[in-house]
Amino acid sequence: MFQSKKKTGIDIGTDTVKLASLTPDGGSATALWQEAILPERASRDDNPADDAWLQRIVSIVQTYLRTYPNAGREFNMAVPGDSMIYHYLELPRLKKKEVELAVTSQAYKLLPIKPESCAIASLEIPPLDEAKDVTAALVTAVERDTLQRMRQVLDQCDVVAGNIEVPVLSLTRELYRNRNLERGRFYGLVHAGFRLTRVAVVRDGFPYQAREFSLAGRDFTYAFQMSEQCTWQEAEQLKQNCDVAQDVHALEPFLQRWMDEVRKSLHALKALHPQVEIAKVFLSGGSAAIKNLAGRLSAYLNVPVELDTWDRIKPATDSTTTEGWPFKIAVGLGVEK
Repeated sequence: MFQSKKKTGIDIGTDTVKLASLTPDGGSATALWQEAILPERASRDDNPADDAWLQRIVSIVQTYLRTYPNAGREFNMAVPGDSMIYHYLELPRLKKKEVELAVTSQAYKLLPIKPESCAIASLEIPPLDEAKDVTAALVTAVERDTLQRMRQVLDQCDVVAGNIEVPVLSLTRELYRNRNLERGRFYGLVHAGFRLTRVAVVRDGFPYQAREFSLAGRDFTYAFQMSEQCTWQEAEQLKQNCDVAQDVHALEPFLQRWMDEVRKSLHALKALHPQVEIAKVFLSGGSAAIKNLAGRLSAYLNVPVELDTWDRIKPATDSTTTEGWPFKIAVGLGVEK
């Protein structure tokens, strides 16, 4: 019997690269690594030139493979940035072979995209109302140039290119591998990164709604930098030390806007389908660990919010990383489908 090959999930963000490799059963993260793309960041909008960016990504991957020589050399990657569109779609009941063509045709009619510039993919999912005799799908549109660039990155890293998928799929896969969740209930995912916050509504291992918006950790740091007129590193320290259960004057306007965007993102599906009731929200991402952020968001949404760390998935005993929330996308990419 052939054993499953180990795979590495790579999540290339604006600020850091995160990598994860799991045991074939998905129960243990045997390799976890994160490294800043621009270690000496001075401002919110600092970014290396394209050539320097690529060289840095290659260097980080090579360091990871030297550190974990038994990690998977087939790399699954999340599409980076905010170049994605998501849409829940229902069609009359179709045969399997008809779904792709029908969904693609409808996507080009409904979404503000051009066929020559965007690639369409769809995931067939149970309809929101499971009593309805329809075909349902989550449709995603991604810029072709972004996909091509990511394939070039993997080629330069001299690894085997695996799947390239939208982050909501890996976040959903990780949540249901890591958590034992009640069947039939809707849950919210909020992944607060450096530049982007990703929000999704999921049920029974399938995503039904997803949205990304450009307000996240870097904006919280920027709030402190402008308020205190300090360096970026000093502002980062202020952010890490703050407690949002108290009145943090510098951060409050950004925090209110962020919570409002999260609420709008979670409620968008309910506005179209009133039967959707979210039982709990799971908060992850590198910015999720701000003290009492989960509590503030819970009070704002009037829904339980939990900081999402390890549960059924465990880090290796020799791992230097104990927190699970920054690695959700990378771990989801490393989980077998």
